[in-house]
Amino acid sequence: MKNLVIGVLLMVSFGIQAEDAKTLAIGQKAPDFKLTGIDGKIYTLDSFRDAKVLTIIFSANHCPTAQAYEERMKQLVTDYEPGNMRLVAISSNHPGAVCLEELGYSDLGDTFEEMKIRAADQSFNFPYLYDGDDQKVALAYGAKATPHVFILDEERILRYSGRIDDMEDPYRNPSQLDARNAIDALLAGKDVIVEATKAFGCSMKWKSKTEWRKKLDEQWKSKPVEVKEIDRAGATALVKNQEKKLRLINVWATWCGPCVIEFPEFVKIQRMYGQRDFEVISISTDQSSQKEKVLTFLEDKHAAFINYMYQSEDKYGLIDIIDPDWQGNLPYTMLVAPGGKVIYRHDGIIDPLDLRKAIIDQIGRYFADDGKAQEVDLFEKDNLIAWCIVPFDGIERTPEQRAIMLNELGLSQLAYDYRDNHIASFKHEIQVLREHQIKLSAVWLWVEPGREELLNLSNKSILQILDETGTETELWVSFPDHVFEGIPDEEKLQKAVEAVKELLQRAEEIGCTIALYNHGAWFGEPENQVRIIESIGSEKVRMVYNFHHGHHQIDRFAALLDWMLPYLSAININGMRTNGPKIITIGEGDRELDMLKTIKASGYTGPIGIIGHTEGEDIKPVLERNLKGLDKLRQSL
Repeated sequence: MKNLVIGVLLMVSFGIQAEDAKTLAIGQKAPDFKLTGIDGKIYTLDSFRDAKVLTIIFSANHCPTAQAYEERMKQLVTDYEPGNMRLVAISSNHPGAVCLEELGYSDLGDTFEEMKIRAADQSFNFPYLYDGDDQKVALAYGAKATPHVFILDEERILRYSGRIDDMEDPYRNPSQLDARNAIDALLAGKDVIVEATKAFGCSMKWKSKTEWRKKLDEQWKSKPVEVKEIDRAGATALVKNQEKKLRLINVWATWCGPCVIEFPEFVKIQRMYGQRDFEVISISTDQSSQKEKVLTFLEDKHAAFINYMYQSEDKYGLIDIIDPDWQGNLPYTMLVAPGGKVIYRHDGIIDPLDLRKAIIDQIGRYFADDGKAQEVDLFEKDNLIAWCIVPFDGIERTPEQRAIMLNELGLSQLAYDYRDNHIASFKHEIQVLREHQIKLSAVWLWVEPGREELLNLSNKSILQILDETGTETELWVSFPDHVFEGIPDEEKLQKAVEAVKELLQRAEEIGCTIALYNHGAWFGEPENQVRIIESIGSEKVRMVYNFHHGHHQIDRFAALLDWMLPYLSAININGMRTNGPKIITIGEGDRELDMLKTIKASGYTGPIGIIGHTEGEDIKPVLERNLKGLDKLRQSL
């Protein structure tokens, strides 16, 4: 033992690379240690003298592979009596050698205090010891990775080293239980068949890596920093998040003390998770005249991520865009999943650990979770929009009754369709929706051009109310069949482009966007809508596809979806049969399941509309039938 300790000291003293330390050979006596556990106790080999077998696992908080094995480590402890087998985990990573960029799968680093947090979070049922300062124990055992297992017999002779098993993916079952097999053999008094395996995992973070961390820090500081202006429509698009990344949005100002205090945490978070499906976006609410001050602040903080300054003086408009429930106090931070679902919101100074936990819960802490942030449960209620429920409600609910119904059904989004008699209560409807925390995701705009004007009185009234209430939403636009009848195809395209451009100008003036609605005839054909969108070339013109207007397109839906996908903002679903009828309860058709599978496989992440399109019937049971049918189909998706 004395010679071994001297050897370790010589390796450190004479600069031999820790990476070159030899792994303890099978049959060798295990080196003793004296390490502090997270419980404050001092542990040595003798602390486990009553166990016939001792399993030592070098592990690490931040390592995705080590984290993937934690449950199996706990299960090993549970499956053996303490007198037969004890398990101890040792964290030997030097905290100063762990780069921020290496923490992309964790909410924690590898400090002693963070070990305590991880053990508490995961309810570790084994001692967790710290070796990160001098790393003598890792050097003595020659641990190469985390996790790396060393199994000792009753005489504390090494009888197995390597992996726990052959399956790093925690969602799949292993086929080779190497560590368990070794334990069982020793307890049965038999030879260990497989004595050594390779240990796949994260490399040990030796103290010599601290210089590498400094290099990465300097590289980050050399990255360019810039700030751009953003308007109401741009801010609305940020919150809708049609990208495939989890998005952290922080609203701040240079004059806000708490904003300045917490801002460096967002830089750390971007460095931690920026190599995964994640991005930080900051929005400054400073006056436009303060752009240089904002940029200087961002440069000083090395904020090398997406930074915006809100260009409108209407800060209350921004508040409603970001979150109608937000009262406007700075700073304000939210996490928006792909598709627009808000999974975290906080006003005031963040708790960095709480925020990191929320991020990791969404993007995952294992290699097997890669791509998890992109996964949206399209058919969860949070992602469903109630559609065709105002004029089709047989009992003609008031705005209050309609909002209460949606709350009872668990639906938090509404696309508003109307008839002329509903316009008088539309302003009140918007207020009621806000009070009941229901998002007005879209408003129907049936455009019947007159001889001299594109918009009729009803259209103008709807747009005026949206403007007066500061409501920024999407306008679902369609035209009657006759508008494009009797003229050649190219003239139809030109006429449609001119009309949509005019509508887009009106929409942008009030902070809204447009989606073309497939209501049938020439304008409603997806191929023609894509031509219109591509001719205009604005990302603020998209499209919404309705199953109930697409029975004749079932057989080519997959091809159409592939074509529409870059421009789709919503898909409204319905039961489907090749020859109709038009309205069928979801789950009672014979083709909608395949169409839903096609949508899920396409990578589409936007909202799904649930329609209540029936005549003279109470709309609530109609929606309930569709929700029940959708739940049944989800089991087959």
